[in-house]
Amino acid sequence: MSSIAPLLEVAIKSAGYGTAQVLRSLSFSMGTERVAIVGRNSTGKTTLCKVATGLLQNAQGSIRFDGKEILGRRPLQIGRAGVGYVPQGRRVFNSLTVEEHFKMLGTRRASDWPIERIVELFPALEARRTSLARTLSGGEQQMLAIGRAVAVGPKLLIMDEPSEGLAPVIINNLVEACRALIAETSMGIIVVEQNINVAVRLADRVLVMDRGEIVADMTTPEFARRPDLQEAYLGVSRSVDGL
Repeated sequence: MSSIAPLLEVAIKSAGYGTAQVLRSLSFSMGTERVAIVGRNSTGKTTLCKVATGLLQNAQGSIRFDGKEILGRRPLQIGRAGVGYVPQGRRVFNSLTVEEHFKMLGTRRASDWPIERIVELFPALEARRTSLARTLSGGEQQMLAIGRAVAVGPKLLIMDEPSEGLAPVIINNLVEACRALIAETSMGIIVVEQNINVAVRLADRVLVMDRGEIVADMTTPEFARRPDLQEAYLGVSRSVDGL
């Protein structure tokens, strides 16, 4: 058995909003690997992201990142500890240009992730460096959101529904750009997706969520060979593509 400590260890007893419990007895660990978390709507995927990044404080249990407890810490503290987050819906600043999104990071920008390296990974942004974010396409905004999170040099990058609302051809371009990112970095990556074809193209391992719990944990090839599991928990009636 490997003696290398996990990068992330999650053991959430409960989490939710007010008296509504969303997560229950949820646990998993990961190293510097690529993990997809899949499941239907309202299974707790985004809630898990919010708990892990400090955006939701109503949680009990433990989340250890890089050997230190982070559950209950503020989002800025968790970000500075090395967790990057690309939220659902992109959340870019419409009145700022692409370049200004990176300049506003100030001293948090990692020296090995200058904007020149970001636009090499996301070529669609090169010609839009001086464009306002509101003029970008949905795919370009998503690339900007991912690039902004990567620019601080995280040890773990969490992406919540990166393909949401995008046309198939744009999704393919985004996936290829993310695969280029994966190829040249050792950071751990969690991608939360309903589009399981996107998930399996980006991840080595798949966690299936249902009713606030992890109900299956397997390698991506194993998941791709389980149409019964895909239909039971995701409503997909055919095998996934992309492997």
